[in-house]
Amino acid sequence: MRMIHTLVVALAVGAAGVAGVYAATHTVRLGPTATAATASDAEIAVREQALAQTERQLRRALARRPPGLPPLPRFKPVRAPKTPPPPAPRVIVVPAASPAPPQARHDVEDDGGEYEHDAGEGDDD
Repeated sequence: MRMIHTLVVALAVGAAGVAGVYAATHTVRLGPTATAATASDAEIAVREQALAQTERQLRRALARRPPGLPPLPRFKPVRAPKTPPPPAPRVIVVPAASPAPPQARHDVEDDGGEYEHDAGEGDDD
């Protein structure tokens, strides 16, 4: 990696770290702390009345629940019908084609040329 690429990556990681620390500090600071309840007794009474009404509606809905399902009927076990065995596979005999004639083989080393040398003959001085 070239030096400029290393520098760019290091700056990007550093900027991401600074942004993360900034976000974490602002998340922890949730705002001014509440010293006392700010709702009046009348507001609390209205909310309790609405909550009681909702609870009554839920209890009525629970009472109107549909009845349970009837038990499942029991039947005698049913056997699967027997099927005949599958037919045997057909065997088709294909006559073999006549074999190809052997190819003539020509060896380069065995051409009887000047490279042949009989052992025992030679110009030994």
